[in-house]
Amino acid sequence: MEKSLINDAIRKRYIKRLFVLLFGIALFYAVVCTPVSIIVSSDILLSETAWPLVVDLVLWVFNYLYFWIAFAFLLYFAVCFGKSAYSAVVGMYLGATVFRYTANLVSGFYQIGFPRSSVFVSKYLPYFIIDIFMDAVQFSIAFLVVHFCTEKIVVLSRNLPITKLIDRRNVVAKAAFWLAAIPALIQLGSRVIYDIDFGAPRGLSDLLWMIFSYWSDCMGLVIGYFVILLIVNHLYVKAEETKLSYEAEEGLSPNQAEEEEEE
Repeated sequence: MEKSLINDAIRKRYIKRLFVLLFGIALFYAVVCTPVSIIVSSDILLSETAWPLVVDLVLWVFNYLYFWIAFAFLLYFAVCFGKSAYSAVVGMYLGATVFRYTANLVSGFYQIGFPRSSVFVSKYLPYFIIDIFMDAVQFSIAFLVVHFCTEKIVVLSRNLPITKLIDRRNVVAKAAFWLAAIPALIQLGSRVIYDIDFGAPRGLSDLLWMIFSYWSDCMGLVIGYFVILLIVNHLYVKAEETKLSYEAEEGLSPNQAEEEEEE
C-alpha cells in the first residue's frame, strides 16, 4: 500500500512538472517570441540583418520542444504508470495547446491591434481552430505510437533506463524515434506543400534558405529523438531515486520492496 502511495506521489509531482513546462513554453512563446517576431519582420532595417534567422531558430526550438516534452511525458507515463495514467497527460496537453494558441493570438493582437469581431471570425478564427486541430492530430498519432509500442513491454528493467543512444531492441527507444518523427515529418510535409505553391528558388539566397529549412526539419527528428530519450531517462532515474530513498527510510530490502509493490 505504501508503495502505491509513493507511486501516486511521483505521478502527481510529474503532472505538476508537465504543467509548468508546457504552460511555461506557451507563455514564453506568446510574451517574448511572438512580439519579437512581429517587430523584426515589420522593421525594414532589422529584416535585412541576421535577426530574422535568429528569431526563426528560436521559434523552431520552442515549437519542437513543446512536442518533445509532451511526447516524452506521455511515453514515460505509459511505461511506468500504465494506461490509466494517460488521461492526465492528455488533458494537460490539450489544455496547454488551447492556452498556447489563445495567448499567442492575444499577444499578436496587442502588437498590431485587435480586429473587429467580423474580421476575427473570417480571418483569424479558422486558422486558430486548424492550429489546435493539427496539434491534437499530432498528439493522437503519438498516443497510438506509445499505446502499441508499450504493449510489448514485459519486463520494465530491460527497457529503462536506456543505456544506448541507438538500441533497436529497446521498445522505449523505438517509440522515442517514432515520436520524434511525428512533428518533423508533419513540418517537412507542410514545407513541401508551401514550396510547391511558392515555386522554384528565385536565387542563391532562396536556394540556401530552402536547403537550410529542410536540413533543420531532418535535424528536428535526430535532436528530438535524443531529447525524448534524455527526458524519459531523467524522469525514470529521479523516480527510482525517490523510491530507494523511501525504502531506506522504511528499512526495506529490495526484495521486500518488490513484494510490497506487487501486493
